[in-house]
Amino acid sequence: MQVILLDRVQNLGDLGEIVNVKSGFARNYLIPQKLASRATEDNIKAFEAQKSVLMAKANESKAAAEARAESINGLSLTVAANASPEGHLYGSVGPREISDKLTESGYPVDTSEVTQSEGAFKEVGEFIVKLNLHADVVAEFTLTVEAEVEEA
Repeated sequence: MQVILLDRVQNLGDLGEIVNVKSGFARNYLIPQKLASRATEDNIKAFEAQKSVLMAKANESKAAAEARAESINGLSLTVAANASPEGHLYGSVGPREISDKLTESGYPVDTSEVTQSEGAFKEVGEFIVKLNLHADVVAEFTLTVEAEVEEA
């Protein structure tokens, strides 16, 4: 199925491109999320008419993401979790815990923006966490996972 991209979609294309995608991907994700519309003659004409508005909106969202990334880059946060004496966590520190800690620290982040290339952290240590704030904007910060101190 051919669709017109109404926004930049990672690993697919930029605003205004006409791309071929599987029909299920278009019907179930791209079209409901308003990231694309079917590439019919009428939709292509409608897109050309509102292209400047969509470009301005895309540039605005990218600028907002860049501002967020600038405030988050180089940040250092600490999370405490239950751990064994050897440093293995009894659970894990995943995207939800990371986004909650960032939000608590004054940097609102959605769970879906957190990227952990090696999966959830299961040991005590220092890790680099990447945030995909926009298709073109990635922020990095340091997360230290410490063993939670148990009171007797």
